[in-house]
Amino acid sequence: MSKFLWLVSIGLGLLLPSTSLPSDQLLRAKYEGLLDPLVDDGKIPAYYMAVVEAGQLLFERGHGSTGANAHPEPTSQTPFALLSLSKPITTLAALKLVDDGAIKLSDRLSQYLPEFSDPVLLSGDKSNKPILISDLFTHTAGLGYGEISGIRASNENPLDGKGILAVKTIIGVAGGSRSLEEEVLKIAEAPLISEPGSEFNYSVSIDILGRVVEVVSGMPLEQYLKKVLLDPLDMTSTGFRVPEKVSAPQARLVKPLIRTYPTPGRYQRYEPFPDFPKGFNRIGEQSYVSSGGSGLVSTPSDMLRFLDFLINETRLPDGRFFLKSELREKIFSNQLNPSIGEMPLRGKLPYAARDGLSFGFAVRTARSDISDTEKSGDHFIYWSGFSSSAIWIDREAKVGGIFLSQLAPSDLFLAERLAQI
Repeated sequence: MSKFLWLVSIGLGLLLPSTSLPSDQLLRAKYEGLLDPLVDDGKIPAYYMAVVEAGQLLFERGHGSTGANAHPEPTSQTPFALLSLSKPITTLAALKLVDDGAIKLSDRLSQYLPEFSDPVLLSGDKSNKPILISDLFTHTAGLGYGEISGIRASNENPLDGKGILAVKTIIGVAGGSRSLEEEVLKIAEAPLISEPGSEFNYSVSIDILGRVVEVVSGMPLEQYLKKVLLDPLDMTSTGFRVPEKVSAPQARLVKPLIRTYPTPGRYQRYEPFPDFPKGFNRIGEQSYVSSGGSGLVSTPSDMLRFLDFLINETRLPDGRFFLKSELREKIFSNQLNPSIGEMPLRGKLPYAARDGLSFGFAVRTARSDISDTEKSGDHFIYWSGFSSSAIWIDREAKVGGIFLSQLAPSDLFLAERLAQI
């Protein structure tokens, strides 16, 4: 067992007896002991998890709930709404335009989207700085997010309460935007939270990046993603619509259930996702707004291909690198300017308060205040967002994992516990 997996096994901290079990069985017991109770106790409806090392599948588990509201046990072919895990996929595909010289990181956003030519701040003053393409990659463009399933983002967020890129918008509820272009035009009308480049704010910037991709490539975002990244990786079950050939039932999206009175015993702590109108059951059933930040649907099998692609330094199955070395490093190392503070994600991403941000992932930067069992150094990247799913890669150990579930919004951030960050 690698050092990484040894750290995982002790880091989960489960009270299992010391045994002579083989390392793979012990690892399975540790993971199942942590994750299965989340389903059995009604905290999440179902999950799929896998860990790989140097191309070898070390652990795989799908577990679903039973009873009146049973959720089928996920398999490698079960479609999941990726929600925020859409962001790394869109980000890497957009980087290909930079790699090909079609856009530059230093370009102004208004060069491609004129609606962002004169950004205005919340104070009503004009911004002293333009939004740069690089600001979109690092969520430093001064943008925010809207509410998720009726839960407000913040009182100071100008996008809150407008339904911007909400689930009902993505699937095309009557009266909403009918394209990514329309949705981005609405975003451009709102003031900025901060001057571009001055602070990190988890935001819709990857969706705007998706619109830049459309303008520059001359293709719809879904077509571009398919041509540039998904097809080369044989991720044929990934897209904004669930392909007809996918026969497995999709994992059902739910939201946390808030009870105002105590209920004895175990009970289901989630409820059906409320943003689906009558007649709809899932993201991917139809798609009007191609949200590169939260609208993709994929299967564990496809996500394992994406994970392997990252573990192998963005090397494609045919042996070619997807990106030149300079841009590859922007995926695996912190890209936030030191001028925005020592802990720029604190208060913005609760699971990454002490970490940095690359182009697509949170980065566990080297620190002097970590214990011997914690992961350190910028060889470790991960992403979760405000959903219970996560992906992580230890670049040095060539180990990675995925955890897929369907609880949104969620305060269940498992990446650190699963990967012993």
